[in-house]
Amino acid sequence: MLKQIIIALTISLAACIPTSSQAQQLIGSYVALLSEADHFNSNGQRLTSAAAIIRQDRANYHRYGIRDPEDENDTFFADESNRAALERMLEHGRADPGVIARIVNGTVLIRVDIYRDASGPFIRVTLLDTPQKKSEISKPNDTDYAGPFTTEYLYAMGSQNDTSSREKCNLYLQGLLYGLNTAKSMQQKGTSVCLPEMTPEAARLRILQFIEATTGGNPSSNKDGGDWMAFLGVAAGNICK
Repeated sequence: MLKQIIIALTISLAACIPTSSQAQQLIGSYVALLSEADHFNSNGQRLTSAAAIIRQDRANYHRYGIRDPEDENDTFFADESNRAALERMLEHGRADPGVIARIVNGTVLIRVDIYRDASGPFIRVTLLDTPQKKSEISKPNDTDYAGPFTTEYLYAMGSQNDTSSREKCNLYLQGLLYGLNTAKSMQQKGTSVCLPEMTPEAARLRILQFIEATTGGNPSSNKDGGDWMAFLGVAAGNICK
């Protein structure tokens, strides 16, 4: 009889204690590459917290269509209000040691697991290793190349005789020469440009936003040269005081 009472009490206590699956439920998971584009907000300002960078990655993916090949879809952060709560969700969750600093200071591949418990949703961030392959460096004929713009790559791009490499080299030099000449002209007029720290990706986003704003979303209506519009897009708001 005593044995039966002990068994009954054990079963009753077990029913009252929530299991881990009841306490926290996995509701989503995705992998994302936090590339250069994700380290800047829509105004071209560098982001300084891991949560803001992860949030920008999801905004880029769901709202702006800026996606890295490694980026996976998720349904949870397709909702703008959920993205707005991402910083709080990371504080409530956790990240592996060293992950936060590596997210802020470089390009990393992460997995984000989204959970829900009694106090609401939270995320856990895990760093995935993405060693750069040697074969991915210095590919002047690869139209998808996104590696570092090194002296080696510049030389390879300029020394190749194929049409694609020559066109890319000429376009780069055209932009370089135009920028130098424009800078000289504006300096002579006392309206030099003082650019803040800015990556090519941040400049690209600024230029696109500038063109969309000035043309009302219809770039074909503007007859100015592309190089001039690119210059204005980057220089806007950055005239030396």
